[in-house]
Amino acid sequence: MPRPFVAHKSHAHRLVCLSLYRALLKECTRFSASDGTGSSISHGTATTLQSLVRYRFRKDRKLASLAAIQKGLDAGNEHLSLLRDCVARSSDALERLGVVLRSVIEQAKEKAAIHARNDSFWQPPSKAKRNFMAQRERATRKDLHQSSPGNPAVFQRPKPLSEITWPRRKVPNYLITSGIPLLKYPGPQPILMNRVIRQKWKRNTKRQENLDLLEADRHLAATEDDWDGLMKEHGVDEDADEPNSTRRPFTRKLHAGASTAIPVAWQDAFYSAIFEIRAAHKEEELRNKAFGEKLYNVLREERDLRERERRAAKHERRMERKRAQLEGSVTLSAGIDEGAPPPGRVDETM
Repeated sequence: MPRPFVAHKSHAHRLVCLSLYRALLKECTRFSASDGTGSSISHGTATTLQSLVRYRFRKDRKLASLAAIQKGLDAGNEHLSLLRDCVARSSDALERLGVVLRSVIEQAKEKAAIHARNDSFWQPPSKAKRNFMAQRERATRKDLHQSSPGNPAVFQRPKPLSEITWPRRKVPNYLITSGIPLLKYPGPQPILMNRVIRQKWKRNTKRQENLDLLEADRHLAATEDDWDGLMKEHGVDEDADEPNSTRRPFTRKLHAGASTAIPVAWQDAFYSAIFEIRAAHKEEELRNKAFGEKLYNVLREERDLRERERRAAKHERRMERKRAQLEGSVTLSAGIDEGAPPPGRVDETM
């Protein structure tokens, strides 16, 4: 099967496009110099042509269709011939160049009118869409995808009431996902939390797969040890016959200062690897347990603070009602002292 053609990775394609690009820019410069007068009109026309060339190449640099690439190269070569004829002061070529520039100006005016018309229909986004856009912006920020293991952001909570942007404090939910304790606050789930869950889940899954493979192949180690014992009974030393052999899993020394080492049985190597994996799993469980206890302390502090703030807000509302009632009674008594009839009483003169 032939390999697919990727234009921006092809050296020949890049060489052709760069050659055409530089030739067009060079002819634009020669068009300004061929006037002989050096007027600002010819210089401005050359600058406009160079801007059009740069814009078109920048717009079409990611084209992947072979037909579109072929049409673009043909159009570039055609305009290169037109510019060369204009440099030679051909009247027909100059007239064609004027038609091209006028059509470009008309297209630019039409696009500007369309953009202005679309802008007149613009309305500010709703609150839900603003929140969604803010979440997308946070999701694309690389600095929010990294954590500081020494001081996780979750342990910087609970925040004081002055730093909370929503009306009242929100209490998180305590979750355990694949053995990983988490605190999930109301709202969209942070990107960093998704990354941590995914990485830890992959690591635990890989560790469990390795453990299952060792458990399944442990009987092969016993078979290898039986074979080695059978060879020793018949006086065959495979290690002496093959000094560079790597059959043995590893060797161990008799003591710290010993210069010779004895081979370790295959079963011992398997048991040692299984023990290391289980020890790592147990150690991670203990870390998760300690981390979960810290998260639960944060949850308890958030819950206690919200209850205290709720009681304080309720007390403040009660005091405001009492102050309003007191101000109303003072106003009523002042009106009675001035001789005004009390509210709801019909004047006797009527």
